[in-house]
Parts: sequence; C-alpha cells; structure tokens
Amino acid sequence: MDDAALFPPGNAAMPDAVREHLAGRAGRRAGVLGLFLCTASRLPELITELIKAKPASPIGLSLVVDTGLGGLPKAVSIVESRTELLALRMVEMPAPSDVDEVWLERVDEFVPEDAIRVIEPRRGGEGWLEGVRRVADRGYWPKLRCGGQSAEAFPSLDQVADFLGVLAGVGQENNYGQWSSSEFDAAIDQARAADDPAAAAAGFDRAEAILQDQAPLFAVAYGGPIFELARPGLVGVARSGLGVIRWASVRWGSS
Repeated sequence: MDDAALFPPGNAAMPDAVREHLAGRAGRRAGVLGLFLCTASRLPELITELIKAKPASPIGLSLVVDTGLGGLPKAVSIVESRTELLALRMVEMPAPSDVDEVWLERVDEFVPEDAIRVIEPRRGGEGWLEGVRRVADRGYWPKLRCGGQSAEAFPSLDQVADFLGVLAGVGQENNYGQWSSSEFDAAIDQARAADDPAAAAAGFDRAEAILQDQAPLFAVAYGGPIFELARPGLVGVARSGLGVIRWASVRWGSS
C-alpha cells in the first residue's frame, strides 16, 4: 500500500510523514508498505527531513508532478541528485484530454526507463478516451480519478464504464493478453444502461468479481520487494533486469 500521508484527508506535516514512513519500513508490515507519495513542489522539504532522519537505505518514491510537464525535468533531476535518500519508482502526472505522442515522448525523454509512468488524461474533455488509449498503447498506466474534495473529482457511471471498456473489453488494443469475457462486457453494459446508482454499482461489482475470478496474477506491492498473488498452475513467471514480468513466458501448467 502506497503511503499518501501528505495528501488529503491526512495532510500530514512532512516531519511526521517521514517519521511514520520510516517506522513502517522497520515494522512487521514492512513487506506491504509501498511507495512514499510526494509532489514535485515539496521535494526540497522531503529531502531536508530525510537528511535529518538518515535512512539506512533510499525510500521508494512516487513523484506526483504538480508543476506541469515543464517542471518534470527539474523534479527528476532533484531526485536523481539524492540517490542516497530517494529511489524514483513511479512518476504520476495529469495530462491534456487529447494527450498526443509528442507529449508522451517528452515524458519518455525525462523519466528513467525503470520508473512506472502513471498518466491521467483530463477526464471528460474532447478526445479523452483516445488519450487513455494512447497512454495505454505506450505501456504507461492510465489513471481514472474516482474521488476527491470536489464533486468534479467523481466520474460519471458512463465515464467509469468507458474507461474499463477501453482497457479490458473484448477486442480492445490494450487488452494485450487477448482476454475476453462476454460476462464482463455484459456487466459493463448493464452498469452503463442502469437508471439508478444502485443498479449501476451492481453491474460494476459483477464486472470486478469476474476480473478477480479470472485474473491469473495480482500485484500486491512494489517499489522494493515485489509481491504478487498467483493462482495454482501458473508457471514461467520470470522478470527482466528491471524487475518487469516477462509475460511471453507465463503460461498455465498442467495442475
């Protein structure tokens, strides 16, 4: 579980957030403690506290870029200048609805190859779903924000259904494993066509249950020790030098 202590609703002060994170790394639940989330604008604050704390090893960082694409190079440079304190594992940033290849290439240019890229195309704008597809096609993680401190932070039911359909629907380009389930598609259609929130929620719950029942592997934690839950009979799980699973070797065994 990633550590978002600096963000609402906790809004922890930096000294408290750093102290609690380091204590968690040394505690009995250290194996499931994920990355420390920090905005680019607060990096100097974070580094100051880590210098005081003198961690035994660098903390895994998820860098939330709140300074725009233009601020990305400086933020990455700051992190990479303090590798004794910080290990950049993930970069998360908003993007225009119609994010294009030029924009994504700039992300490629500045973000290290072994860092996960999480890109959130602005929801609801013209070209939003095409932007989500472009992000996924590039091997990045598209993000759909599902809550926050304002009503606008909550997507509509149709937007949730469209987002899931782009990533997991039958015949979608981004469904790299060519997984298909008519039951899943029907559940998404049920949610989209529902007249009331309860019926829509039931459709999404059914779609989620189908994914949980059929997915061969779930990532549980990353940014240090990496843990997955795998079903019996799954064999051939191997990693590249960057820690990425080589999916071409994964297959079902005889058991």
